[in-house]
Amino acid sequence: MDNLQSIEHEALALIESADSLTQLDDVRVRFLGKKGLISAQMKMLGQLSAERRPEAGLVINAV
Repeated sequence: MDNLQSIEHEALALIESADSLTQLDDVRVRFLGKKGLISAQMKMLGQLSAERRPEAGLVINAV
């Protein structure tokens, strides 16, 4: 979860530079798809302690 900020910056940059709906869809899949970068972060929530999980979930959802 250390790299969430870099994931967010990369996603925003790709969204801003997208010239077509196809490119936007590619960005969506890369970050939110089944094997996407943000989806992978969500899967890692299960490895966290019960105390840290809610806070980490909020941070991931904010991205």
